[in-house]
Amino acid sequence: MPDPEPGRTRSVPPVTGHRHRGRLATGLVAAALAIAACGGESDETSVARALASDLRSEQAFAADISVEEARCVGDEVVAALGADAARSVGRDAAGGDEDDPAEADPFELTMLDDDEIDAIGTAMEQCVTGLDAIVVDLVAEGILETPDDDFPVDEDEATCVGTAVASEIGFTRLLTLGLAGGDLDGLSDDEAATMGAAFSGCVDVRAILLDQVASSGAEPDVIACLDDQISDEAIEMLFVDTFAGDTASAEGAFADAIDACA
Repeated sequence: MPDPEPGRTRSVPPVTGHRHRGRLATGLVAAALAIAACGGESDETSVARALASDLRSEQAFAADISVEEARCVGDEVVAALGADAARSVGRDAAGGDEDDPAEADPFELTMLDDDEIDAIGTAMEQCVTGLDAIVVDLVAEGILETPDDDFPVDEDEATCVGTAVASEIGFTRLLTLGLAGGDLDGLSDDEAATMGAAFSGCVDVRAILLDQVASSGAEPDVIACLDDQISDEAIEMLFVDTFAGDTASAEGAFADAIDACA
């Protein structure tokens, strides 16, 4: 530092050396703590973000759940199950390496256990806007995934069934019943009635049944008789009994009509 001009003294910093070093050290510690806090995610956050990514990779949800909604679901599921349990949500516990993304089993809704279903269903209901539309799509896709040549259902009819079901049965319950795989087992009596009314109201079952009779070689007068004898209520009960697992009643739904027209 150059000498001061004649008549002036060199200014002295207001903070002495050791105080200056102390403040510098305190500032560095604070900065280091801030960097440490921001530089890495907690285990809970990491698992929640991974689950959010899984949800958006699931074909059933990909187009319907935003990043923010998926992250909300991930956070809620981790809060409900804990990070360790949430880490394996939707994956086969018997296979894969969940710590290695390259080796981990793919996320599948069909792999959810009861606790996971409850956690994801509750989180979805809390976080996702327009969940009813997702339920409609899932039910419709479940119907269309398993086409039956003897009982053809088109996309509009499947969507109609999904709409009727979504308004009566909640997402979590449908997920419990196996909605993702289109295999709705274990319906209560009320739920079976809902499904029966949805199918009989959305699908032209009468036309399908009469076409089947006609294809078997029945005479036109027999077909006309059956059309007259089979009531709309009998058609609905056919589905209600089928969904309730009452195969005997389902098979006998049209017995009186068949006897009358034989």
